[in-house]
Amino acid sequence: MFFASGLGVCVSALNLVGMYLYNRYMQHWRYHGMFIFANTLLCLIHLASLMVYTRSNVALGLPDEFFVLGAWGAVGVASMWMWLPGVVLLSHLCPSGVEATMYALLAGCHNLGLSVASYLGACLLETLEVAPRGAPAEQKEFENLWVAGLVSAVLPMLTMLLLPWMIPDARQTESLLKPGSSAIAGSPWQRWTGGLEEDDPGGDVASAAGVAAAAGAAPHYGSA
Repeated sequence: MFFASGLGVCVSALNLVGMYLYNRYMQHWRYHGMFIFANTLLCLIHLASLMVYTRSNVALGLPDEFFVLGAWGAVGVASMWMWLPGVVLLSHLCPSGVEATMYALLAGCHNLGLSVASYLGACLLETLEVAPRGAPAEQKEFENLWVAGLVSAVLPMLTMLLLPWMIPDARQTESLLKPGSSAIAGSPWQRWTGGLEEDDPGGDVASAAGVAAAAGAAPHYGSA
């Protein structure tokens, strides 16, 4: 009952705390520093959750409820610190007149990423033979669950390798485009194709959507 109702209320309240802390202290940070900090924090939170999977918390005398509530709450706060800079970045890169299209692309990339991650996570659990069926005494079914938790904690950090090329190292309060300029000016696609002969608003939208997907700045509630 608490997991279905009380935990969701607590996480929602902590999301508001994350938004307040971001607006109060982090809105002037650079994009690189913000994404690195939030990704690293999420990784550490998920690594701490491994104590539940290995039952190390029981040996230390720490109850499971402490880790469940603490981990989900901390993930909610850190996820806001990932989500909000991505929205700010998109707002700076969005061409005038296509704001609704840009938001739809952001939501589509977010949902696609969650769906792909869910399928890959299910395949990983099958590979690790983590397949409980609700029967009594299924402790052995969870012996390799910590491996899945470790992969889910470390794998997102690999996206930080693309940060210097995919995200501008500017402050979140700085304008990234001059008035009337194109959002795809100097993009890799434009350089590879030798430049565009005419301004293509559709290309602007696609470029900004690619930045959003690379940033991975979408809220993710709960650990894998």
